[in-house]
Amino acid sequence: MVEGTDDYEVDLEIEEGEVCEMYCSCPYAEDGNNCKHMAAVLYEIEEQSDGRILTEEKFPGCQKEELEEIIENVPEKELRSFIKGIAAHNNEIRDLLMTRYASKIDEKQMNRLKQGVDDLVWKYGDRSGYIDYRNALDFIWVLERYLEELAVFGCERIGDTGES
Repeated sequence: MVEGTDDYEVDLEIEEGEVCEMYCSCPYAEDGNNCKHMAAVLYEIEEQSDGRILTEEKFPGCQKEELEEIIENVPEKELRSFIKGIAAHNNEIRDLLMTRYASKIDEKQMNRLKQGVDDLVWKYGDRSGYIDYRNALDFIWVLERYLEELAVFGCERIGDTGES
Protein backbone atom coordinates (compact mmCIF):
# COMPACT_ATOMS: atom_id res chain seq x y z
CA MET A 1 0.00 0.00 0.00
CA VAL A 2 1.23 3.47 -0.91
CA GLU A 3 -0.26 6.59 0.62
CA GLY A 4 -1.17 9.28 -1.90
CA THR A 5 -4.33 11.31 -2.43
CA ASP A 6 -5.83 7.97 -1.40
CA ASP A 7 -4.22 4.70 -0.39
CA TYR A 8 -3.20 2.76 -3.49
CA GLU A 9 -2.33 -0.90 -3.87
CA VAL A 10 0.90 -1.50 -5.75
CA ASP A 11 2.00 -4.95 -6.93
CA LEU A 12 5.35 -5.71 -8.54
CA GLU A 13 6.43 -8.92 -10.19
CA ILE A 14 10.18 -9.40 -9.99
CA GLU A 15 11.96 -12.32 -11.67
CA GLU A 16 15.72 -12.83 -11.46
CA GLY A 17 16.17 -9.30 -10.14
CA GLU A 18 14.23 -7.70 -13.01
CA VAL A 19 10.84 -6.00 -12.80
CA CYS A 20 8.48 -7.87 -15.16
CA GLU A 21 5.12 -6.33 -14.33
CA MET A 22 3.79 -3.49 -12.23
CA TYR A 23 0.25 -2.67 -11.11
CA CYS A 24 -1.17 0.27 -9.20
CA SER A 25 -4.80 0.94 -8.32
CA CYS A 26 -4.48 4.70 -8.92
CA PRO A 27 -6.38 6.37 -11.80
CA TYR A 28 -3.18 7.32 -13.67
CA ALA A 29 -2.01 3.68 -13.83
CA GLU A 30 -5.43 2.48 -15.01
CA ASP A 31 -4.56 3.93 -18.43
CA GLY A 32 -1.49 1.67 -18.62
CA ASN A 33 0.98 4.26 -17.37
CA ASN A 34 3.72 3.75 -14.82
CA CYS A 35 2.93 6.02 -11.88
CA LYS A 36 4.72 7.72 -9.00
CA HIS A 37 3.34 5.11 -6.58
CA MET A 38 5.13 2.36 -8.50
CA ALA A 39 8.27 4.49 -8.47
CA ALA A 40 7.94 5.00 -4.71
CA VAL A 41 7.84 1.24 -4.14
CA LEU A 42 10.87 0.74 -6.39
CA TYR A 43 12.76 3.47 -4.52
CA GLU A 44 11.85 1.85 -1.20
CA ILE A 45 13.03 -1.56 -2.41
CA GLU A 46 16.27 0.00 -3.64
CA GLU A 47 16.80 1.81 -0.33
CA GLN A 48 16.08 -1.25 1.80
CA SER A 49 18.27 -3.55 -0.25
CA ASP A 50 21.27 -1.20 -0.67
CA GLY A 51 20.90 -1.30 -4.43
CA ARG A 52 20.03 -4.99 -4.77
CA ILE A 53 16.52 -5.83 -5.96
CA LEU A 54 14.72 -8.00 -3.45
CA THR A 55 13.49 -11.31 -4.72
CA GLU A 56 11.10 -13.76 -3.17
CA GLU A 57 13.94 -16.28 -2.89
CA LYS A 58 15.94 -13.89 -0.71
CA PHE A 59 12.98 -12.78 1.41
CA PRO A 60 10.21 -15.38 1.38
CA GLY A 61 6.78 -14.28 2.62
CA CYS A 62 6.83 -16.66 5.57
CA GLN A 63 10.09 -15.20 6.91
CA LYS A 64 8.29 -12.30 8.61
CA GLU A 65 6.01 -14.60 10.59
CA GLU A 66 8.95 -16.83 11.50
CA LEU A 67 10.94 -13.82 12.71
CA GLU A 68 8.01 -12.57 14.78
CA GLU A 69 7.67 -15.99 16.41
CA ILE A 70 11.38 -16.12 17.21
CA ILE A 71 11.31 -12.64 18.76
CA GLU A 72 8.26 -13.53 20.86
CA ASN A 73 10.14 -16.52 22.28
CA VAL A 74 13.41 -14.75 23.15
CA PRO A 75 13.65 -14.14 26.90
CA GLU A 76 13.26 -10.42 27.66
CA LYS A 77 16.69 -10.13 29.30
CA GLU A 78 18.41 -11.65 26.26
CA LEU A 79 16.42 -9.47 23.88
CA ARG A 80 17.38 -6.32 25.78
CA SER A 81 21.04 -7.37 25.76
CA PHE A 82 20.85 -8.06 22.02
CA ILE A 83 19.33 -4.65 21.31
CA LYS A 84 21.96 -2.92 23.47
CA GLY A 85 24.69 -4.63 21.44
CA ILE A 86 23.18 -3.60 18.14
CA ALA A 87 22.65 -0.01 19.31
CA ALA A 88 26.24 0.21 20.54
CA HIS A 89 27.54 -0.56 17.04
CA ASN A 90 24.89 1.08 14.86
CA ASN A 91 24.33 4.84 15.19
CA GLU A 92 21.10 4.75 13.19
CA ILE A 93 19.56 2.15 15.52
CA ARG A 94 20.84 4.03 18.58
CA ASP A 95 19.35 7.31 17.34
CA LEU A 96 16.06 5.60 16.52
CA LEU A 97 15.83 4.11 20.02
CA MET A 98 16.80 7.39 21.68
CA THR A 99 14.26 9.36 19.67
CA ARG A 100 11.41 6.92 20.19
CA TYR A 101 11.92 6.01 23.82
CA ALA A 102 13.85 8.80 25.54
CA SER A 103 11.62 10.85 27.80
CA LYS A 104 13.05 14.04 26.34
CA ILE A 105 14.95 14.82 23.15
CA ASP A 106 18.20 16.54 24.08
CA GLU A 107 19.97 19.17 22.01
CA LYS A 108 22.37 16.64 20.48
CA GLN A 109 19.50 14.42 19.31
CA MET A 110 17.60 17.42 17.97
CA ASN A 111 20.67 18.49 16.01
CA ARG A 112 20.92 14.99 14.50
CA LEU A 113 17.25 15.17 13.51
CA LYS A 114 17.76 18.60 11.96
CA GLN A 115 20.81 17.31 10.10
CA GLY A 116 18.70 14.46 8.70
CA VAL A 117 16.12 16.95 7.43
CA ASP A 118 18.90 19.17 6.04
CA ASP A 119 20.32 16.15 4.19
CA LEU A 120 16.93 15.52 2.60
CA VAL A 121 16.60 19.20 1.60
CA TRP A 122 20.08 19.00 0.06
CA LYS A 123 19.12 15.85 -1.86
CA TYR A 124 15.83 17.24 -3.25
CA GLY A 125 16.55 20.97 -3.41
CA ASP A 126 18.89 23.28 -5.22
CA ARG A 127 21.96 24.97 -3.72
CA SER A 128 19.84 27.52 -1.85
CA GLY A 129 17.50 24.86 -0.43
CA TYR A 130 14.62 25.60 -2.79
CA ILE A 131 12.62 22.50 -3.71
CA ASP A 132 10.81 22.93 -7.01
CA TYR A 133 7.41 21.46 -7.83
CA ARG A 134 8.93 18.48 -9.70
CA ASN A 135 10.69 17.31 -6.55
CA ALA A 136 8.18 18.51 -3.95
CA LEU A 137 6.03 15.38 -3.74
CA ASP A 138 9.04 13.08 -3.53
CA PHE A 139 10.58 15.31 -0.87
CA ILE A 140 7.37 15.34 1.16
CA TRP A 141 7.03 11.56 0.90
CA VAL A 142 10.64 10.94 1.99
CA LEU A 143 10.41 13.52 4.78
CA GLU A 144 7.22 11.96 6.12
CA ARG A 145 8.87 8.51 6.13
CA TYR A 146 11.93 9.94 7.90
CA LEU A 147 9.82 11.55 10.60
CA GLU A 148 7.58 8.51 11.01
CA GLU A 149 10.63 6.30 11.46
CA LEU A 150 11.91 8.60 14.18
CA ALA A 151 8.48 8.97 15.79
CA VAL A 152 8.71 12.74 16.22
CA PHE A 153 5.20 13.66 15.07
CA GLY A 154 3.97 14.18 18.65
CA CYS A 155 3.92 17.88 19.53
CA GLU A 156 4.73 17.16 23.15
CA ARG A 157 8.01 15.45 22.13
CA ILE A 158 9.11 18.35 19.96
CA GLY A 159 7.84 20.88 22.49
CA ASP A 160 10.16 19.44 25.17
CA THR A 161 13.15 20.85 23.30
CA GLY A 162 11.85 24.37 23.09
CA GLU A 163 11.51 24.01 19.28
CA SER A 164 8.31 24.77 17.43
